[in-house]
Amino acid sequence: MAAAPHVCIRPNWSYYYEYGDNGGANNTSTNNTIYTYYDNYTEKIKKKIIGEIDDRITSLLLDTGASVTVVSKNIIKSNKITPESELYLKTANNTKLNILGMTMAEIKIGTIVLNHRIIIVDNLCLPAIIGL
Repeated sequence: MAAAPHVCIRPNWSYYYEYGDNGGANNTSTNNTIYTYYDNYTEKIKKKIIGEIDDRITSLLLDTGASVTVVSKNIIKSNKITPESELYLKTANNTKLNILGMTMAEIKIGTIVLNHRIIIVDNLCLPAIIGL
């Protein structure tokens, strides 16, 4: 059974992230594909950025509009997460994110290595969104 696609939405733009077998629009087979829609303009982006978070290889989205880095709970080991009850995040479409906690993690993209504070969330539309 294919996993259902998750949706991320920004003002006036919507991003559909699809993964797995037979996922996505028109029941086509996709793997880590991002579709962007803006009014009558449509673009399909097949390039993916592969990196590592704490030595775990994963897909990454570099987001120049994000002020923080958020990572799906499936990427980080639960014993590394420091619970955070006072932190509050909303997406660009005003949806509140369910924050599980924070941690420091080593992020590798190519030859670049960063020790970076990340926020771990539930139900993120991508494995990781790296805020720049």
